[in-house]
Amino acid sequence: MQWLCVLVQLEMIMSRRVRIPGIHLALAVLLFSLSFTAFGLPAYDRWVGELDGTEPTFTSPFCNVGPANYAIVTVTATVSGDYYFQDISRGYDLDIQIDVYENSFDPNDPLENLVGSGDDYGETFTFAAGTTYHIVVSRLCDTSGNTAGTWDFGFAGPGSLGSPDFAFGFEGVFSGTEPSFVHPGCGSETSYQVIGPVTPTASGDYVYGDISISYDVDMELAIYIDAFDPDSPNTNLVADFDDRGLFQLVSGEPYFLVVSPLCGPVGETGTWDFLIAGPGTLEDWPLQEAMPAPLPVPFLNGWVMFLLGLLVLVVAAVRLRPY
Repeated sequence: MQWLCVLVQLEMIMSRRVRIPGIHLALAVLLFSLSFTAFGLPAYDRWVGELDGTEPTFTSPFCNVGPANYAIVTVTATVSGDYYFQDISRGYDLDIQIDVYENSFDPNDPLENLVGSGDDYGETFTFAAGTTYHIVVSRLCDTSGNTAGTWDFGFAGPGSLGSPDFAFGFEGVFSGTEPSFVHPGCGSETSYQVIGPVTPTASGDYVYGDISISYDVDMELAIYIDAFDPDSPNTNLVADFDDRGLFQLVSGEPYFLVVSPLCGPVGETGTWDFLIAGPGTLEDWPLQEAMPAPLPVPFLNGWVMFLLGLLVLVVAAVRLRPY
């Protein structure tokens, strides 16, 4: 992570000038690192699976129709707080719903321990750290019996839910002063920000999900290969999406991700937030990271640990100052 590299370089310079022992530098780096993870950077989780029609069935309280085949994902939150749901597979396969249960799930009593239900996006679930939750995945309001297909969904929140599939989170803010272009999806003028170039480490299918639609800006994403020209928005266009979607990337090729408020207006303000997941990572954008889960340390916050790190450096410098 870039901030950690900057700290290490800064401390190496200080050590040469004031000869601070390595133990003090190591302690300071640890405290600075803890401060950044304790500030509550968002974590992104994703799960993918298949329904083939042979799974057990239940009647979902969300639609109160059934029976519907279901799969279960069991999670435990590392940090208490609100987590935002995004149905990704609706963009390329099954339109799903989820029913979330605390501690246990009984298909014969689908209202027992029910925390909440969700479809598409925008649903917020409050999870408690250390508590086990069962996410029951089924096809949306299924009565057809044709449930075969891929389900795919994501969560973003203050901590990790322990998903096996890796997701990269991208987050930023529209200030209202961004340039504008005519978006190829909407055909209307809208503000934009550009992420890139990014180069995937593996070729294959990648998925996109809009997270900030749950709490702030309803955004859209346009993906370009080689170059992005706002005066020619259809040139080099690979794909564009609103809420979610599936697209293909080629390993080693440069791509540009153009983020915009959905169909305008120019001058929109607010936070945009989305995830991308696939077989590889997206390299070369220095601000892009797989967001770590905040550490569950309730008695220390980010500012305390950051100031402690500074204090360690100052005390060490003063003690070793030549007289």
